[in-house]
Amino acid sequence: MFILSLGGGCFRKVAKVDHLKEAQLHLKQGNLALENKKYDEAIAWYEKASHHCQQLSPLDQNLSQQITSQVKQTQAKSLIDHFHPSIDRNDTMESELLPSTLEAKDFHIIQHFGDIVLSRKWTTKKLLKQDSFLGVGRKLTIHPHAGLEMRAKHTDLILRTIGPSGLILESGNSLYISSGVYFLAGGNDDPNPLSIEFPLGKLEVISKGQYAFFLEITTNGGCKVIGLTGEPEFILTEDETELLLPGELTFVTADGFSRKMNIELSTFIASSSLMSAFEEPPRYGKKLRQNALIQAIRTKKHFRVLVGDAKNEKDFEIKILNEPSENK
Repeated sequence: MFILSLGGGCFRKVAKVDHLKEAQLHLKQGNLALENKKYDEAIAWYEKASHHCQQLSPLDQNLSQQITSQVKQTQAKSLIDHFHPSIDRNDTMESELLPSTLEAKDFHIIQHFGDIVLSRKWTTKKLLKQDSFLGVGRKLTIHPHAGLEMRAKHTDLILRTIGPSGLILESGNSLYISSGVYFLAGGNDDPNPLSIEFPLGKLEVISKGQYAFFLEITTNGGCKVIGLTGEPEFILTEDETELLLPGELTFVTADGFSRKMNIELSTFIASSSLMSAFEEPPRYGKKLRQNALIQAIRTKKHFRVLVGDAKNEKDFEIKILNEPSENK
């Protein structure tokens, strides 16, 4: 891996984020959820706080230790409650998990493979059957060497991911994504924007027509987004938006969007497991290949590199690919 520094001008600055304040706020929310025995919710808040702590100076690392301590305490209390439920546990119906046989049919599983665990709201189980359904409120944990593709019943959203990844289905067009890589598509007469919350922020996605894009949660808690088809517009704040054409890449952090870069779509298609690990091709796969061909014809100079992870708010990784050997 090679590190390319973005410098001060590559991220268009919005209002400066106070990471210490945000971490303290998320820690407080997590503690409140812990008091109410909402363990999954508490862990989610602590994860957000932890991502903000990564941006703090060493002098503020005491807060990071507090968060780590709270995570361990939450996990321990969750385990104790699981094996030794309190006497009044059955008195609170909201805290009870519903039978999975009653699960709503909000998302239709198109294809999947590997170890996928479903938790929250309904009883915890592993996803075993093809052509099954998931309800809003489910938390999904996709283990390594596993994959999942599903479609929202009441919207046009298609989601594909491979493990390791994790997300929560908050509604038919609202997701909380904590980790992993995703192929997301939609845009057919859906008046509501797609809402994606990630550890350091929240994006809304709108489009006048069909669209597809790649999204990856980065180490710094932000995300990397690549336009694949259509012209989706990403809204971070009222004054901070970005429209991505096919092949355009941007990083999203708490401080805004990075400058757009152009990637070679043919390299992306060839190197991404999201494209190759499933039996059936992704939605708009034919259109994606057409876009890659058009891009190849228009582009005169090629750089054989892959854009990798973002470790912090100023740097991202560049991996230089080996040139193919020529037969003599």
